[in-house]
Amino acid sequence: CWKTYLGRLETDESRCVAMGTLGTAVWNGGDRPEEALRVFEANLALRRRYFLHDEEGMLRLQSNCARCLHLLGRHDEAQLFERELYRKWRAALGATHEITILAAINLVESLAEGEATSEALTLLRRVLPDAQRGLGERHNLTFRAAGLLADLVTQTATSREQMGEANALVQKYFETVRHVFGSGHPLVQSFLNLSEQVRAKLASFPA
Repeated sequence: CWKTYLGRLETDESRCVAMGTLGTAVWNGGDRPEEALRVFEANLALRRRYFLHDEEGMLRLQSNCARCLHLLGRHDEAQLFERELYRKWRAALGATHEITILAAINLVESLAEGEATSEALTLLRRVLPDAQRGLGERHNLTFRAAGLLADLVTQTATSREQMGEANALVQKYFETVRHVFGSGHPLVQSFLNLSEQVRAKLASFPA
C-alpha cells in the first residue's frame, strides 16, 4: 500500500513511487485535478531535489501536471510544461518516436486553445512528416496530426488555394482511418465532420 512508503525519508525513492501512486489515485479520471496537482507538484519537487537521474520519471510527472493545469483552466502554465516536454522528449528519443509525437500533438492542441494558431500550424507541418516517417501512415498519432492540421488550416484559410492543403489531407486519410478503425470509431466521426467543414469552407470561396 502507498501509505506504507509515504512515511519514509525523502531520499528513499520508494517514497516518490508511493506519491506517484497517490497522485494517480487522486486523479482518478480527472475529477479531482486540484488535489492531484498538489501531489504531482510535491513529487516533482522531491525528484528535482534527490532524483535528477530519473529524467523519464520527471517528464511523466510534468505531463501529469500539465493535464491537471488544463482541467483547472490554467492553460498558460500547462503550455510551459508542454513546451519543455516536447523539447526534452525530442532530445532524448528523437523526433520520430511515438512519445515525442504525442508530446508535440499535446503542445499543438494547447497552442490552438491559446489562439497561437500560426505557431501551432508551423509545428504541425514539421510533426506530421515526423509521424509519417517514424510511425507510418496508418498510426493513430499520424491520423491525429493530419486531422489537426486539416482542421487548423480550415479555420484560418482565407482563400480557396489555402484550403487545398486541408482538402488533400482529408482526401488522403479519411478512407484509411475508416478502414483501420471501422465506421463507428470516434476518430472516423471526427474525420467525417472535418470533411463536411472542408467542403463548406471550399464552397464559400469563388470557384
